Amino acid sequence: MSLVDIIKDEGLKEKLTGREISINPESGYEKKDFVQHSDDYFDLAGYYSALRNNNGDIDAMNDIAKILIPENPRQLLVTGTEGCLLAANVAASKAGVNLAKYTEKNSLVDKLEAEELNTVVLQLGNPENPYIFKTGDKKHDKLAEIVKGQSALAFRKIDVLKEDIPELMKDAPEWHQAVFSRYSGDQEYMNVFIESYAGVISALYEKYFTVGKGKDKKLDREELYKFYDENLKCAKDAIDKEENQKTKYGIWDDNIKPIDLIIANVLYRREKAELKKQEPTEAERRKEERKKAGLR
Repeated sequence: MSLVDIIKDEGLKEKLTGREISINPESGYEKKDFVQHSDDYFDLAGYYSALRNNNGDIDAMNDIAKILIPENPRQLLVTGTEGCLLAANVAASKAGVNLAKYTEKNSLVDKLEAEELNTVVLQLGNPENPYIFKTGDKKHDKLAEIVKGQSALAFRKIDVLKEDIPELMKDAPEWHQAVFSRYSGDQEYMNVFIESYAGVISALYEKYFTVGKGKDKKLDREELYKFYDENLKCAKDAIDKEENQKTKYGIWDDNIKPIDLIIANVLYRREKAELKKQEPTEAERRKEERKKAGLR
């Protein structure tokens, strides 16, 4: 047995080579395992983004090193910004792919409640990075426009809505066209207009994605899922039409993987909170320590 074999056998390899943070994409769902790997991936992706935006950010570098090689972070830190970015990019890229595949294999979207699925749908329409697709189906494409409008409100991207107003005003009464022409540069006038427009968009979203009336009104999980599923099917159909494996993977990587990761992130936040509730309190831990020591 070589020295390297002995180091591996003694469980000391990670001290030198660091951790593998990717989840096994073929494994079944287990809450703790999912939360731990999601923790690592989403944290690492965040620190990577922070370091990219702020070259030399020592806090981000420290956090990256502590995730990837916790027992010997200096080994990565001595490589500086470039080395930390390289390590984080490679590790997060693999972890993201595996987490997305894990999300699909275990149908994590089915674990989401109506409020959580609503969060997913609105994130799909995020104006900064949208994953809303046109399927050619009139009803879906109509709902897609409504979702994009509601997402703009949710993400406070009011400028996106302002772009629609000139189009809206084309068929307005002549008196309002005249008023709009004169006051479109007035902040108070435009704020009131946007407020009214936002109310119409929200009413449309409620019309198609809620059920019940008054106090009984609630999000319609079935309709939210139907929209999500039709949207996803558009990307899946595009993959099925391609024969080239590289092209197929590119479509999945650009269009489906990000949606899987949105789902994983939403579920992760809930599962992590639930696990935290199950953790023993400090008093309970001390009591257990006394018990192990034979104290009463």
